[in-house]
Amino acid sequence: MNPIRRLLGRPLPPRVAIVQAELDRFDGARYLEIGVNTGVLFLHVRARRKIGVDPLPAVPAWKRALHPNTLRRGRLIEATSDAYFASLRSEERFDVVFVDGDHAYRQSLRDIENALARLAPRGVVLVHDCNPQSAGAASPDSRDAGSGPWCGDVWKAIAHLRATRAELHVETLDIDFGIAVLRARQEGDRRAIELDPALIEKMGYSDLEANRAELLGLRAP
Repeated sequence: MNPIRRLLGRPLPPRVAIVQAELDRFDGARYLEIGVNTGVLFLHVRARRKIGVDPLPAVPAWKRALHPNTLRRGRLIEATSDAYFASLRSEERFDVVFVDGDHAYRQSLRDIENALARLAPRGVVLVHDCNPQSAGAASPDSRDAGSGPWCGDVWKAIAHLRATRAELHVETLDIDFGIAVLRARQEGDRRAIELDPALIEKMGYSDLEANRAELLGLRAP
């Protein structure tokens, strides 16, 4: 068994396999992760070029030292996502981008739109924490979640994109607190939703509960 798996004493979260499956579609995949935190995802996925961005990364030193897929195969940048995207050269592109940074609606939407602008042909943007299961988990304030999982109101960013970006296919896998998948729309894809984006900011958890499948494009993984 992988030594890190033994040390952690628990299986890897589903997002690791999902991201790796997307990366494996490309020869020489270029991967960007917004919001690295403790490195649970960033350390495990394999890509020819791997960049993680976080203003306050919390990857433990022992993980850096012992992990077989070490940070030497990737670059960790301590910066805000806004600062990082602003620093990129105009030709910079990524095949897979995983967004798991600030969980506020407006900031997560900005991260996603910046990621889409840097996406290579056939590329995909994946967004974590967009299917909260309680009002506390969906609150913009992490303290409202108590000791439970916190997703913030990232779900509003997904609803916004489903309502405004007809050229995109946006759906959410009902797994791992919700993983949204954004890629170029193909013939036969499900239609986007009709929703005034000006109303999204005022929506609450009760609105999500009443129309979760439609707002998120929810489907089984």
